[in-house]
Amino acid sequence: MNKMPNKKILMLSHDKELFSCLGAYIGWAGYNVEYAFNIHDGLSKIKSETYDLFVFDEFLDNTPSEELIDKTRSDTSVISHNKEIIFTSYEFPEKDKYNFLKKENIHFINKYESIDAWLKKIEIIFR
Repeated sequence: MNKMPNKKILMLSHDKELFSCLGAYIGWAGYNVEYAFNIHDGLSKIKSETYDLFVFDEFLDNTPSEELIDKTRSDTSVISHNKEIIFTSYEFPEKDKYNFLKKENIHFINKYESIDAWLKKIEIIFR
C-alpha cells in the first residue's frame, strides 16, 4: 500500500467505536485522520480545516448525511464539488440515495468492508 503523506481525512459518523477503529488502521497506513461524531463538531471542522477526503456515515445525529453534504456543498467555501467524499452505510443505498451519490460524484463503500477494501478505495481516490 503506497503511503500518501499529508493527505488529511475527516471521518463523520455516529458510530464512534467502529470509525475510531477504521480511522486507526487508515492512520497506520500513513494518512492523517480526524473524527467528528456529531453534527456540531462535523460542521465546525468542515468550516475551519482543509481536508482531502471526507467520509460520511449514513447518519450523523439522526440526520441523513446527504442532507449534510447538500448543506455544506451549497456553500462552495465549505466543501467544493471537487473535494472527494466517501459515503458509507451497512447496505447498498436504495435507488434515490444511489442517484444522489452518482449525481454528486460521491464514492460508496459498505462500512463493514475489510480494512484492505477501505485502504484500496482510498488509494484509488488519491491517484
